[in-house]
Amino acid sequence: MITIDSGILSFEDFRFDQPIYPVISNPKAAKFKTPREPLDRLSQSTHIRVVVFSKWPIVDVNVSIDSKYLGNAIQSIDNKNLYVLPWDANFYNDGHLHKLKIEIKDNQNNKIKTENEFSLSTTTITVWTRSKFVLSIHWPTIVKKI
Repeated sequence: MITIDSGILSFEDFRFDQPIYPVISNPKAAKFKTPREPLDRLSQSTHIRVVVFSKWPIVDVNVSIDSKYLGNAIQSIDNKNLYVLPWDANFYNDGHLHKLKIEIKDNQNNKIKTENEFSLSTTTITVWTRSKFVLSIHWPTIVKKI
């Protein structure tokens, strides 16, 4: 599922047998930030935002950062799938990675947890996984030399 929040793209992969499908749209996960996005908006944000789809009504969207409980996000007036929680972004604008954890429960007692690490700085993080390494190699040159 893909969300675009104030020009910043977020996404999450799901198995389609889950009862609840959440995507954290703000703050964006640090590992997916790109320089083409308006990253300066992250430090100016006033709310943590989570888009949630569920077959059943959602009863709790608990939010914590760095293991500190911040509160229960409430359903937006404008969009029933959007849950928001006011926050002071300046408190987390220190250049460090912070861990955001969201715990969601519906009225059938289905529960799901989602989390991301975020940073409000405008710099991007390059995470070199094996797949990125493989994709970055110019294979015709390698194969030609072998």
